Amino acid sequence: MNPLYTSVAVAQDLDKAKTLLGKIEKAIIDPIILFAFMVAMIVFFWGIIKFINGTDNPTAQKDGKSNMIWGIVGMTIMVSAYGILQLIAGTVATQSTLRL
Repeated sequence: MNPLYTSVAVAQDLDKAKTLLGKIEKAIIDPIILFAFMVAMIVFFWGIIKFINGTDNPTAQKDGKSNMIWGIVGMTIMVSAYGILQLIAGTVATQSTLRL
């Protein structure tokens, strides 16, 4: 068996795997991260609204603060997950199309 042929076949398989990973990232993972980020942002803004409207109600202000904190935590987690995925994609050399 020719060693050159074997290395070419392995390189083609790696290219196919990188292409598949890039398509999976683009079609599935990126929209999920973007959706989760938007949900966290909505939770944050909902907390701001509850906090402002609850000036005479300490319970509403407490709930608003809690929503704002959890919204920030959710956005931080989504940005971190996106960064980790970009690090992995850069290591594997797939192309990512989503830019936050």
